[in-house]
Amino acid sequence: MFGLGSKTRRAQQAVEAEIHSLAAAVDRSQAVIQFDLDGTVRDANRNFLSVIGYELGEIFGRHHR
Repeated sequence: MFGLGSKTRRAQQAVEAEIHSLAAAVDRSQAVIQFDLDGTVRDANRNFLSVIGYELGEIFGRHHR
């Protein structure tokens, strides 16, 4: 009974590590840009910036149009 909390915590940490690993794999292999709901650029990974030839500071906060 007392070990249940620590098992649950370890399982949660394992799930979070797997999610982090998968997100990192996508970030390394895909060109990714993130927008707010109104179309404002909030983030872009290195692959995306390399393709478009801009730095994040040049597009951050701007509308996608």
